[in-house]
Amino acid sequence: MSEPSPSEPVSAPDRRRNRDRQGTERRMLDAARRLLERDGVLAGLNLREVADEAQANRGQVYQYFGSRRELLRAAIAEERWEESPVFFQGDRELPFAERRARVFAETINAEDALRLTTLLMLDGDEDVRLFPKLERSRVDLQRDQGEGHLSSDVDPVVAHAMTAVMNFGYAIFRSQVSKEIGIPADRLDELAKDVVVRMLSGLADS
Repeated sequence: MSEPSPSEPVSAPDRRRNRDRQGTERRMLDAARRLLERDGVLAGLNLREVADEAQANRGQVYQYFGSRRELLRAAIAEERWEESPVFFQGDRELPFAERRARVFAETINAEDALRLTTLLMLDGDEDVRLFPKLERSRVDLQRDQGEGHLSSDVDPVVAHAMTAVMNFGYAIFRSQVSKEIGIPADRLDELAKDVVVRMLSGLADS
């Protein structure tokens, strides 16, 4: 059966099917998140369990997502943390240390996306990209060095990568760090950001 062209009106049955599919996909994504929260990321995802948790037909999981990796990618895409203004014009024009400190603060809110990304990497997914905007970042880093905001004897891309990994690690382990050292998470964020700013400032030309 051929799909209606964009100029053709969508019939009521088609609209209903679209709504049904969207609702089922929503239940599956929510189910995947609940299972990850319950069992932990190292337990992975079993698509049959996802279907059962979502009260959906098991075949629909494969039909809609195809594989566990695609289901995880869909869950990551929903986070949309890379669409934060900190990654775009305006904040990108800030000096290196200030810009990366802003990214640190933004990354704290991306714990779920980073945990899902970690699970994909543990699963051996070679398509994972930690730095999807790297080419744009290279331009910013060149400007940083030209203006003295990043030392000329530091590899700019490595500086970018190391600060990003620091941010990722903090976001993932934040709750555990808070528990072990006995500092409430919100207060820990304030103290950690102060340390990060001091560390980043040391990368600038004196």
